[in-house]
Amino acid sequence: TNRLTNESELVVAQAIGLSPFRLARLKRVNFVPPGSLKSTSSLLNIFTESQILSDRLAQVYGLDPHRLTPVGLLASPLEVDSGPDATPPPPGRFLLYPAQFWPHKRHVLALAALHHFHLHHPQHRDVRLVFTGADKGNLAHVRSVADSLGLAECVEFKGFVPDTELAQLLRTATALLFPSALGNMNLPQLEAALVGTPVITDADKRFEPPIPDDLLYGVVGDGPQDWAGAILRAVEFRASGRTATPYSIPDDFAGVVRTVVERFRRRRKEWPGLERHDTRDTGVVVPTLGLRPDYLLECVASIRRAGAGHIVVVRPAGIDVGD
Repeated sequence: TNRLTNESELVVAQAIGLSPFRLARLKRVNFVPPGSLKSTSSLLNIFTESQILSDRLAQVYGLDPHRLTPVGLLASPLEVDSGPDATPPPPGRFLLYPAQFWPHKRHVLALAALHHFHLHHPQHRDVRLVFTGADKGNLAHVRSVADSLGLAECVEFKGFVPDTELAQLLRTATALLFPSALGNMNLPQLEAALVGTPVITDADKRFEPPIPDDLLYGVVGDGPQDWAGAILRAVEFRASGRTATPYSIPDDFAGVVRTVVERFRRRRKEWPGLERHDTRDTGVVVPTLGLRPDYLLECVASIRRAGAGHIVVVRPAGIDVGD
C-alpha cells in the first residue's frame, strides 16, 4: 500500500461501488481504509459514478477536476429464475423498495407516503408496499410505524432475497419507490429502469445516462404528500397501458480505463529509471459502496483487460466486508 500511494502510478476507481467479500478469494487484491491514501497529488485518475460525484470530490477534497472521470455504474438487468422452484411475485399492484433497514433509507417516509396515498386516493387502496433487505437496526421501528398507520395488511417485509427473486420483483412491481437520503445514483433505480419499471425518487438526483421522463417520477419536496403525488403519477402511467421509453447503459468502462492506463504508460516512459515498468504494475484502487459483488468482479475483469495488474480495494468506513 505504501509503495502504491507514494509513487505516481496510482489509478483510482471511485464508483464501481460493489461489495468486496468475493474478492477476498482473489490473489493480489488488498483491502485498505481510505485513510491509507496519504496524498492525492500522485493520483493519475479518479473514476467516479457521475459528474455530480466528480464535482463533490473536487470541492470537498480539493482534487484536480481534470483527473476525475465519470464512468457511471456497471448496471445490467438481473436474471429471473424461471424454474419450478422460483418464488412467485406478490399478487396485484405493489410498490417495491429494496433497501437494508438503515435509518437513512427512510422506510418510515415510504410508509407515510403510502398512507397519504391511500387516504386521498381510495380507488388505489389495493396498491401495496413490498420491502426487501436485511435488518440493520431499524426494522422493529419500521414495523411499529406500519402498525400505527394501519398498514399492516398493506406492507410486506420479505427480508433479504436472492438476486433472482429481486429480478422478478423489479419486473412485476408497479413502480420502484426509493426515498433513500444518501447517494446520487443507486443501483436498484438503474436496474428498475432497465426493465421498464417506473422509478420514484428525489427530483434532485441525476442519472447518467438520464432516465427517460416516462420512467422517472421525481419528487420535489420532502413531505409524505409530495411522495404520494409521485406515486399517483406512476400508478396512473402503469394503469394507462402505455409503454415506457427503453433505457440502456453503454458498457464502455473497460475502454475508458484502457485510455487512462495507456496515457499513463506514455508518461512513465519519459521518466528516468522507469523504462522497465509497464502497465501491469499499475495499481487500481476501487472504493466499494456495499453493492453487489458480481458487478465488482466484472469491473475487476475489465480493469485487468485494460492492462492493470495489481488491484487494491479501498473499503469506506462503515461498510462491512461481509455485508
